[in-house]
Parts: sequence; C-alpha cells; structure tokens
Amino acid sequence: MVLRQTGAAWQVLMLKRSPAAGGFWQPVTGGINPGEDPAKAALRELQEETGITACQLVDPRYTFEFTAAGVTLTERVFGVVVGAQVEPSLSREHMEYRWAELSDAIRLLRYDSNRASVRCVHDLVAEGSHGRPDA
Repeated sequence: MVLRQTGAAWQVLMLKRSPAAGGFWQPVTGGINPGEDPAKAALRELQEETGITACQLVDPRYTFEFTAAGVTLTERVFGVVVGAQVEPSLSREHMEYRWAELSDAIRLLRYDSNRASVRCVHDLVAEGSHGRPDA
C-alpha cells in the first residue's frame, strides 16, 4: 500500500489493471522470488510497477489468506510512505492510477482482503506511527 500525505489528508495509490489482466483497481501487488526477503520483495514490486524507489517502509505485520486456482496462499502486507509530490510511472500491468482518500480507495477495490489491508496500513500511518519522508 502506497500512501502520501497532502495537507491533513492521507491518500492511497490505486492502480487500475489493464483489461487483459482484469481491468480492476488494486494496490501494488506481487510475489516473492525464491530466497527473497518479503520486505525486499515489496520494494522490488513497488519499483517494477510504479518506478517509485524513495519511500519509507511500514510493516504492519498483517497477513491474509486467499485461494487462487485451488491453492491457498498467504499474502503479507506492507505499506510505504512517499513524499506529497511523488507520482508513479506505470508498468504495462496497469493502465491508470489515482491517489484516493481512504473512503474512495475502499470503494474502488474489488476484494475485501484488499479493503482490509488498505484500512490497516492507512490507520497505522495516519495515527502518527510514521512521519513524512524527506523524499
């Protein structure tokens, strides 16, 4: 989950998948390569999908399970805080992005697990546990 603060409001980066990949809104997502640390995988996926490298990593120690193609997987959630002026450069996986306040982000998301994850990271950051980065 990518967040930035503009004024008093926190915004969440929402990415719209290309039509061939479902055409729905989601946060940055991705997998872990064999032997890769989960936090490093999160930062790699962030860079691959958005071009963003300057950020503060937030680990809410939050996970959820989902089933895809008959296989149950555990997803580990991370957040990153970026500067107010940061804008992504999208990969071909996504066709559009928008910065959304929490209520709009929740409305855009397709999956309950993503809604809960966004809410978890947003609340942790907005409560002041993590300050604004210099980036």
